[in-house]
Amino acid sequence: YKAQALYNRALVWEAQGEPEREIADYTAALALPDVPVEQVAQTLINRGLSYEAQGDSDLALADFVALIALQDPPPG
Repeated sequence: YKAQALYNRALVWEAQGEPEREIADYTAALALPDVPVEQVAQTLINRGLSYEAQGDSDLALADFVALIALQDPPPG
């Protein structure tokens, strides 16, 4: 539940124009153990978009690359 709460709070920070707090909550949610893969994926998308909106395309790209890797099936 904590990851979902952090995710939801990040959405509120976004609506209030607080991108640093928004990104911090997304980062905290991603650091938690046992977060469902669907939630990890949505959090990476949102954090990547937030980074891009702040002009940090390197970090945005890193989140999108992580998202692609998350969705790739294991080789074999």
